[in-house]
Amino acid sequence: MEIFSQYLLFAITAIFAPMRASPIGLQQLSNQTASDFNASSFGIGIGLQCFEGRMFSSRRDAYTDCARAIARLPYYHASGIFHIGEPYDTYSLPHAKRHGSCQVSINTRDYPSRDESSWIAIHIAASDILNGCAVGYGQHAMTGGETTVGTNDGIQVTMERMLLHADS
Repeated sequence: MEIFSQYLLFAITAIFAPMRASPIGLQQLSNQTASDFNASSFGIGIGLQCFEGRMFSSRRDAYTDCARAIARLPYYHASGIFHIGEPYDTYSLPHAKRHGSCQVSINTRDYPSRDESSWIAIHIAASDILNGCAVGYGQHAMTGGETTVGTNDGIQVTMERMLLHADS
């Protein structure tokens, strides 16, 4: 009987230890709002808003897929005026990159809108979403949310799960 109780204790510890290792618990995260996060010096605007982590109906996606989607974004150091439509250049929006089912989208908050920023600031904002909204541990970590960048907070960065279609 003692061996069984030791095994049971080991099994329970193995199951719940990753949950304690998570920097932000699921219940904690779903109660946070943009005002709970401190705006960084990298141009993060209205604050980080994390999507709720409801099971099976969440807008969150796998942490690793989202990290790879961020890596596909352009990486230019120069700042520029982000805008919708023509001229179609490095700073024209909307812009989206996907890996697996995770998509990182960049768009203006208001239409039509123009705002100055850089792709480096967008990478930093997307990384803030990736890490600041992470829930879970290891290969089961999920993330997703949105924030703004730009001199007037006019550029919205969103990271979310997109449903995959058979024809895509």
